[in-house]
Amino acid sequence: MDFFNGLQRAYGQFDKKYTKGMLPGGAALDAEFGGKVLAAQEAVPAILRGAVGAGDTTKTSVHPRVQSGLLEAYQTAKSRGAETLKYEDYNSNNAGGYGARHIFGDISMSNIKVNDKGEMVGLKPHAYDTNKTVKELTDEIDNGILQEDGTRTTAPMYKRAERELARHQDGGIVHHDLTFDTPKPAAATRKAGEADISVEATAPPDPQMSYAVRAGDTLSAIARSKGTTVDALAKLNNISNVDQIGIGQQIRY
Repeated sequence: MDFFNGLQRAYGQFDKKYTKGMLPGGAALDAEFGGKVLAAQEAVPAILRGAVGAGDTTKTSVHPRVQSGLLEAYQTAKSRGAETLKYEDYNSNNAGGYGARHIFGDISMSNIKVNDKGEMVGLKPHAYDTNKTVKELTDEIDNGILQEDGTRTTAPMYKRAERELARHQDGGIVHHDLTFDTPKPAAATRKAGEADISVEATAPPDPQMSYAVRAGDTLSAIARSKGTTVDALAKLNNISNVDQIGIGQQIRY
């Protein structure tokens, strides 16, 4: 097991098992704070990898909330016909969007994996690095970021992490090569007399008894809003990983 990727997985497993998503980066947190922690979960292992000269590596998954933030940003960029997914396309009003913005930054639309419906299903290899030097980043941190009109604005906190990334990225870079799981609705069965009648999983859900997942949703938040429990929703919808739900997925309750 890769030690650096293992750190992040262990954190997520501990959060799920013992704190029910209440650790930083979990459920129901301030968007900015939660987003910073989600971004740090990517930045810290990447910086450590470079610092010890561990070499390049490829990650094939990200935190579900970061994935949701990336999907939402893609929809925003697509709706404006953009060739590049830009910083302003991310929704920083939720932790996933805030975290995704600082993890991925600008992405060429040609680097996004799409299906035949034009829906984002993943990300082609994308380097988690910076094209700025330590000197340039130090100047931004000390003096502010230079704007087009010649003024400077205060550098955000993540610039310090970016500087450390620049300092150590020669020792190894993390690449994200993502393919998102597509939720597969399970077929339901009912009895009529002595016979079992299968109900097609693709049948339109009852609008009064189902909920379509939106960006930033968690199963625990949906459960609270519907007056039920995570375990009940997971069992009813055949969800094996309660931390992994997809935008547009229908949740029966």
